[in-house]
Amino acid sequence: MADANTLQMMERNAEAPSARRFVDVFQKFKFALNLLPKLRYILRDPNAQELTHMLFAPLSLIVEASRDAQGQPKLASSVTSPLLNRDTCILLDTSLRGHEITLWRQLGDSWNIPAQLWKGPNPPPYIPRFTDDSTTTSLAGNQEPRNQEMSQVQNGGPGSEMSASHSSVSIDPKQEEFLRRLRARNAKVCRVIKDRFGSNPKELTVVKGEYVEVLEDTKNWWKVSNIMNTSGFIPNNIVTKV
Repeated sequence: MADANTLQMMERNAEAPSARRFVDVFQKFKFALNLLPKLRYILRDPNAQELTHMLFAPLSLIVEASRDAQGQPKLASSVTSPLLNRDTCILLDTSLRGHEITLWRQLGDSWNIPAQLWKGPNPPPYIPRFTDDSTTTSLAGNQEPRNQEMSQVQNGGPGSEMSASHSSVSIDPKQEEFLRRLRARNAKVCRVIKDRFGSNPKELTVVKGEYVEVLEDTKNWWKVSNIMNTSGFIPNNIVTKV
């Protein structure tokens, strides 16, 4: 016979997910989609295009489960943060097929208009948070009690966005250690101020907030090296000297 804790867990798992949970899941899907074009040159078996299909299969199921009484995906459509980047939209437009692209279009502006063209109010920055039965861990590296696991839903509406603090690579202790090592040998250091993924193998994909060592800076495109000792070229207007 199951004990009280087991019964309580079974009852909790049997409950329908709350609107807050659905929003959290949709945000994580958008976050994952935004990673694909940034990592497309290192993703292999599956590659970035194949991964879009793998993500849209479970996304379709979750959208179906969250539709309103009229069958509309209003909850999913209300999720603006994070917005999809332009390169993510291009990847989806060239990779999705059939019912996948139909679903994507049904999700509306918050999933189809790139962040660079977004005309509405700026959505709050997004930090993914992952929970277990006792704590919540964010990609910023901190832990919170479970009763503080999610940011408050703005305006109290079930389809409202989750608020979160701004995230950047600079808070990563590994980046700070990388910076100390570079300074110790008087290397020329810059900090990335804008995300950019390389459009060819000679270009380096960089993320806002990370530090890079400048290897060559005689032209408009600088050769830099990152914490993984991977080098490539980036435009010099997306970094600032440290």
